[in-house]
Amino acid sequence: MNNIHTYNDFLHEGFDPNVVNCTSCGWTWKLQEGGDDVFICHKCGHDNTPVLGEDEDLLKDLSTIGYDTSIGFMFLGTSGGRPVAFLVKARTEIRCMELLAAFIDSPKSTIASVSYNQQKHKVLPEVKDMQMKEFVDLTVFLFEQGYISDSGYYGPFKGKDITEEFISIADEYVINAKDFVDLAYKHFLDADEAFNTFGHPLLTKYTPKDLGI
Repeated sequence: MNNIHTYNDFLHEGFDPNVVNCTSCGWTWKLQEGGDDVFICHKCGHDNTPVLGEDEDLLKDLSTIGYDTSIGFMFLGTSGGRPVAFLVKARTEIRCMELLAAFIDSPKSTIASVSYNQQKHKVLPEVKDMQMKEFVDLTVFLFEQGYISDSGYYGPFKGKDITEEFISIADEYVINAKDFVDLAYKHFLDADEAFNTFGHPLLTKYTPKDLGI
C-alpha cells in the first residue's frame, strides 16, 4: 500500500519549475544542467520543449469540469421604431436576465422605453428583487413598458461553453437576419432547431464589467 498517496501528500510534494520531466522516459533534470538544449532528454533524446498554448488549453478544459454549459436567449424585433436584436448567454436563466437588464439600464443601451412612465422603471432592480423568475417574464415586462415591440424571444439555447456574454445589434432601417442567425450557430449547440434564414447589423459586444455587474 506504499504506492497510495493522499491529497495532502501531493500538496507537500510541490512543483519545481526549474526541473524538466521527460514525457517519454521519465528522466528528470534541472534546467541549469541541460546545456544548450535544456529540453532535450540526455537519456533518450526526446524533445520536451513546451508547446505554446498547451497548458492554457488544458486549464480551459479543466475549468469546465463539473459545470453545465451556458444557457442562452436571443431576440429580434424593434425598440422605439428601430430594429434591435440581442444575444445573451450565461450559466443560469436569472443571470441572462441580469445581463439584459443591466444593458437596458446602461447609457449604451439601444433598447429604450417609449412609455410616459419611463423614469419610474429601472429594469435591473425588477430582476434582482426576484419578481421575475423566467426570461419570458422579463420580455413581457419590457413589452408592457414599451421597451420592445413584442414579448417574443428565441430560446433557451444550449451554449457551446460555460462563458457569459451579451451582444447587442441595432440598425436604423433593417437588421439582416443572417448575421443574427450566424451568432446563434457561433455560440449555441442547438441553433439548427431554430433558424434557417436571416445578415449584416451593427454588432456591439459587452462584458459584465461594461454593464456594471
